[in-house]
Amino acid sequence: TTMHVVRNVLVPSVIPMHEGFLGNARIDVHAHIHSHHERFTVELLSAHHIVMHVDFRFGYMGEHIVVMNSHLHGVWGEEIRVVNPIGLGHHGEFLLTIHAHHSHYEISVNGHHVGHFHHRLPMECVQAIGFAGFGIVESVHFTGFPFATSWGDHCEDHFGHAGWLGYGTAAYVAPVIAAHHAYHSYY
Repeated sequence: TTMHVVRNVLVPSVIPMHEGFLGNARIDVHAHIHSHHERFTVELLSAHHIVMHVDFRFGYMGEHIVVMNSHLHGVWGEEIRVVNPIGLGHHGEFLLTIHAHHSHYEISVNGHHVGHFHHRLPMECVQAIGFAGFGIVESVHFTGFPFATSWGDHCEDHFGHAGWLGYGTAAYVAPVIAAHHAYHSYY
């Protein structure tokens, strides 16, 4: 398998990744944002960490920008604020690409470079991609991963924890890595 595709993704929700990022791996998110929505967030997750937070703001808090950040060990890092390439009032369909490189993630929208985000945790520890805010995710394409396992299978002990139940809601409690699991070495 050279690609794994998930279609009609609910927002909010999380898609587990069955293998960590490698250099040159890519995630393509085909999404649609309605003109009255103020915010759409995509996050790379690893247990209780937000490895990378990409927050599209369409007038939210009076801003029309994209904010990138991380939330590690309970603390938000330094924000990276870039121009939102999706026009205010003209949201519509777009393609968000997250491309992993040795030192950073490259973020692009509709094939145009938006910014890059230097790794604050090793890319190999990313376990899932989460979607929050408002929008429609038509499909998510994962390419460049080894696909040594079947990505369609669900396992309660995925990466040593039970998952991200309630992600994107006030009831969300981030998972904790089980001490015996190999991914515990990242924490």
